[in-house]
Amino acid sequence: MFSKLMRMTLILGLAVAVTVFTVEGVSAQTGTISGLVTAQSTAGPLQNVQVSIADLNVGSLTSGNGRYLLLAVPVGTYDLTVTMIGYGEQTVQVTVAAEQTTEANFELGIVALNLDEIVVTGTGAPTQRRRLGATITTISSEELATAPITNLADALIGRLPGARGLISGGQTGAGSQIVLRGTASISQRQDPLIYVDGIRIDNRPEDARSVTTDRLMDINPQDIDRIEIIKGAAAATLYGTEASSGVIQIFTKRGITGAPRYTFSTDHQKLEFPRRFEDNCAYVGSSNSITCNYPYDNYEVFAYHQNYNLSVRGGTPKISYYVSGRVMEEVNPSPNNELLNKSIRASFDFNNTERLTSSVDFSFVDRALVTADPGWGDVFGNLMLGNPLRAGPDNPDGAYSPTKKSLVTENNQNSQNFLVNGRMTYQWTDNIQSTMRVGYNFIDSRLSSFYPQGVVASSVRGNKSVQDRRFSTTTLDFSTNWEQPLGDRFVVNSTFGAQSFRETMSVDRAAVRTFGSPTLKTLSGGQEITGVSENWTEVINAGVFVQSQIGFDDRIFLTGGVRLDGNSAFGSDFGLQYYPKAGFSWVVSDYDFWNVGFINEFRIRGALGMSGLQPGAFDAQRTWSPSIDVNGGYLTPQNLGNSELKPERSTEIEAAVEAGLFDGRFGLEVVYFNQTTNDALLPIAPSAGSGFIRSQLQNLGQLKSWGLEISTNTRLVQKEGFSVDLMVNPTYLKQWVSDMGGVADFRLGSRRRWQSLYEGLWPGIWIAPIADPNQPYKTSVPVDQITSINQISSNTLKNAAGSDSLVVIGIPQPNKTIDLGAIVRVGPFTIQNIFEGAAGFVQSNETLHLRMALKSNKLMAEVQKAVADPTTDPATKARLVNEYGLKHNGIISNTIFDGDYLRWAEATVAYRVPESVTSSFGSSGMTVSLGVKNVWVFSDYFNDFKLGWIDPGTRGLEANNAFLQSVDYLKTPTPRRFVFSVRTQF
Repeated sequence: MFSKLMRMTLILGLAVAVTVFTVEGVSAQTGTISGLVTAQSTAGPLQNVQVSIADLNVGSLTSGNGRYLLLAVPVGTYDLTVTMIGYGEQTVQVTVAAEQTTEANFELGIVALNLDEIVVTGTGAPTQRRRLGATITTISSEELATAPITNLADALIGRLPGARGLISGGQTGAGSQIVLRGTASISQRQDPLIYVDGIRIDNRPEDARSVTTDRLMDINPQDIDRIEIIKGAAAATLYGTEASSGVIQIFTKRGITGAPRYTFSTDHQKLEFPRRFEDNCAYVGSSNSITCNYPYDNYEVFAYHQNYNLSVRGGTPKISYYVSGRVMEEVNPSPNNELLNKSIRASFDFNNTERLTSSVDFSFVDRALVTADPGWGDVFGNLMLGNPLRAGPDNPDGAYSPTKKSLVTENNQNSQNFLVNGRMTYQWTDNIQSTMRVGYNFIDSRLSSFYPQGVVASSVRGNKSVQDRRFSTTTLDFSTNWEQPLGDRFVVNSTFGAQSFRETMSVDRAAVRTFGSPTLKTLSGGQEITGVSENWTEVINAGVFVQSQIGFDDRIFLTGGVRLDGNSAFGSDFGLQYYPKAGFSWVVSDYDFWNVGFINEFRIRGALGMSGLQPGAFDAQRTWSPSIDVNGGYLTPQNLGNSELKPERSTEIEAAVEAGLFDGRFGLEVVYFNQTTNDALLPIAPSAGSGFIRSQLQNLGQLKSWGLEISTNTRLVQKEGFSVDLMVNPTYLKQWVSDMGGVADFRLGSRRRWQSLYEGLWPGIWIAPIADPNQPYKTSVPVDQITSINQISSNTLKNAAGSDSLVVIGIPQPNKTIDLGAIVRVGPFTIQNIFEGAAGFVQSNETLHLRMALKSNKLMAEVQKAVADPTTDPATKARLVNEYGLKHNGIISNTIFDGDYLRWAEATVAYRVPESVTSSFGSSGMTVSLGVKNVWVFSDYFNDFKLGWIDPGTRGLEANNAFLQSVDYLKTPTPRRFVFSVRTQF
């Protein structure tokens, strides 16, 4: 495999060399353009402003002191344009003389809507925002420059209305599950597609023992130039199948015209758990006493995060480059949980001829992740379920799984992530251009778990398992865009193209146990083979699309398009799937009749679109599982197969208004969306006589949702050297299962999982037995005669048939969210805060439930002592029995709490070092910042939410293994982070 990567790297190098040699020579008659870009409101310098000459296809960015430099500009007169998200675009005409420097300075004013911003994702070709009917959200590198972000989710959550990050625990290396606009599917993946510079990458979750990780952690936030997000089917049509959960496209930083510009940044973080854990307690019957311990201080390690980035960018009008490197290390407060990331990225852009441009990019990430033994999450998860009575030589603290075993187990995931892509754009005429992209993403990951022999007396035999996972995706994308004026007032813009991807994944696993010597660690040293498996999957998707847009007076735009898709996961009797789209945009405020004094900009837009979500690679196939035993080999029937299986099909309508008020100081966007998913894939149990054991997916269901997303940006104060900006983004979501296709309502989980699928209700809604409000618990004897907690039992509410009544406890996802942000600029200081809030949902406190079941907490010990000790005060005994009976009598609804929360996601104070200081050591700009992350303002436990009633009647809940992404328990808490960072340019 290494040789394959070497060959690919060699081919990439040759491609770069050939492209370089095809570039035309640089004219000797050149000059220079330089200048300063400042903010009109504060008079302060603006960093990372794009300065470009469109006719020459060259550009640069302003440095930390707001200055820019364009070198080797051919002699002539050109339009010089400066753009930055959140500020108005400006263009001036400059004349360049041979071997002379032309000065051009700019003062940019803020704008609320920025309708001239260029976006790419989901549009088929670069398009002005004013022309689009669907919602596309952009997050710029300027917004992330001083933010203490460590991964992609940090860059989105709190900045993107309608986006939510699922809680995955506080382990280092844990993945970032991003959900846009709620549940997109009952049985299929919920996370959006991820593209990097137009190339599809892998973002599916990976098992790393006690941690579920993903590849989004491989993306270096310092390499991000901007992020474009489309949240629903209305905007995702051109991505076809698999796009109904949304699309996130990351655009990385590119080269600039000018001398090499170096940027170095580093951030250092101190991690700590945000709260004190509860004591572990137990009742000791022999001494009629309670013993407690607090083992966490003995195991909490010094936790830190350190990150170092170095990049260089520069170039000429013909060749530009960007090269960066990163080393990042993080150690979790809980032992045996560490991450080391080393990465390099390079991009090269070429102006080959007047009509031909091209680019070549590659990146390589080497990652080493260490995780704890998954007895219950991690070492601290095991301690949280500990009981002092289980203490022993190998388990001094009575942890759920022996602490010694957790500390000596070696779980290592080592992976290499390689991404290469190339682009070529040819300008056939002034108004026709074609672009082709080719990309390849390859991930080689090995997860090794080793438990040495003889360390813990209760588990003498050692064991080892190794899993090799190799994933690759190849992306091909071709499009042609043609823009043609029709007279003076109409413009027609048409795009057609094709897109294809091929994904392959192989997973090989072997496991052994019982080593002949304590020194052996290899698979070959195991005496018993406990498992061997080999899996290989391939998915191929190909589609063609066409889109046309007509514009009238650059104010009214009508768009229509369609994509036609084929996919190898479709059933053999199902052909192609089509996804149409339509949209309109009307910039009302550009008309002369618009004379609403305080509303400077006003736009109405809307969109209708469809996209899909494919079934799994083998869901349409009849499958068997091979097995062996002492009698030989045999096949076990698994999936029955469905030759008519097709993708889920989501149709979304969007309507929105946008307004800029008070000279750009207040921006408002209100978006209404309504989505229907037809042909939803539901798991149906096979008939008893078929011989097959797995549920078969069938296209039977229908999901519906609608919601509101409101975004506001306000410049509250605007003075020279002082400004205050406020962001408030509330959202509301309602969704339900509108049709079960004749299938009876059923339960999605088993044991303590009571999430269910009921027609007319929220997908995954919590429906469970509850205590009878008139008599929430029963005692087998009078309270004063109770001698054991076994004499206290739950008393669930019963229906007319005598069975447990099932009650709607709540929904598993927030239906109301709000993002709050504030930026205060005072001279060289910038103070930034982001809050994230959610409400309207419930969570199951798995930790509390299990601590009660394992008799690990103080209340359980106190109740046991009170009922066993005949000298206990009767009032105390009655109080403890009542408390136990009301809250912790084995009914799951008693450990479900209101999920409402408000989280202080991040707060930073950044200081821009004066140029008089930085220039003394050759820096063109330096920023130093302090920050904090993950401070919980409040999280309201189960106490006040309303119960809705369901008459179960004939609606029996059947256990089903269907997977629904939602939060249903809490583990080790997410650490609080204190951050110090420095960023400087040379």
